[in-house]
Amino acid sequence: MNWLAIAVAVTFGLATSQATAAQIEFRGGLCLTDTNAVCIAEGWNTGCFSTMRYSPRNEGDNGPRTRLSFFNTFFGENYTSESVDLIGTTFVPVDGTNIGRGGGTFTAQMKITKQIPSPAKLTEASNFVSIIGQIHDFDGIPGCNVGFKASGVKN
Repeated sequence: MNWLAIAVAVTFGLATSQATAAQIEFRGGLCLTDTNAVCIAEGWNTGCFSTMRYSPRNEGDNGPRTRLSFFNTFFGENYTSESVDLIGTTFVPVDGTNIGRGGGTFTAQMKITKQIPSPAKLTEASNFVSIIGQIHDFDGIPGCNVGFKASGVKN
C-alpha cells in the first residue's frame, strides 16, 4: 500500500467526492413601482432604478436568511431577514444598511408578494428570478413606503 499516495490524496481532498454547495445569488435590476408622498419628498420617485443582488433563503448554502441589495452610483442599500421567510402577504421586520452621503443601519418592514419561479420551484439550477414586493420605512425613512419589481440572472 502506498501510504504517501493516500496522504497526498487526503491532504488535497482527492480521497472523497463530497459536493460543495455554493451561495445562490441573482444579479439584475430593481425598479420602484410605487412611492408615497413621504418618499417623494426625500427624492424617491416611482421609476427609480438600481442594479440589485438577491440571495433567497435556503438555496445552496445561503442558509435561512434572505438578502436584497441594490446599488446606484452614489449609494447602496441592503435589506436582510436573518431567518423569517419574506415571501407572503405579511410584512416582516428586516435589518437595513445603507451608505451614501453617510452610512447607517435601520429597521424596515418588507414582504415579497410574488417570486417567479416560486420558492418551491426555485432550485440551484434556476438561472433567473423575478420578485415583486413592498418595503415600509424604505431607506430608513419613517413612513416612506415603496413597491418594487426586480429581476436577475444567476451569478
